[in-house]
Amino acid sequence: MNTKKWKFLLTLILLSLALTACAGAGASLEGTAWKLVEFAGQPFVANTQPTISFEDGRVGGNSSCNTYGGEYTVNGDNIEFGMLMSTMMACADNNAMTQEQEYLAFLGSVKIWELRNGQLLFFDANGNTLIFEPQS
Repeated sequence: MNTKKWKFLLTLILLSLALTACAGAGASLEGTAWKLVEFAGQPFVANTQPTISFEDGRVGGNSSCNTYGGEYTVNGDNIEFGMLMSTMMACADNNAMTQEQEYLAFLGSVKIWELRNGQLLFFDANGNTLIFEPQS
């Protein structure tokens, strides 16, 4: 192979590596599933396991007693959830029902997301957090 072809091939390889590195630089929520471990500084109600998962631009999960779903958009570390739809079963425990309402309201107010030490954190404008761990 002549020198021009080697330089061209090397340029293609370096360009490919650079593009691959850029594509992997930002974390993505797509294809991930999480369980709530801390709700705005408080543990969640016993015998409930709020969850959240991300697939094909949609979000869904269990909000304590009901399931929910909707759309989400990410722009850097900013995240916004669209209108979330939920099933409407009553919770047997009033504390779980209150937690569910607060959880869904909190998702509506989330501004920032972050992956830190294997956990997913959501922050509202006041700095309150939801902390999730990966679902097993």
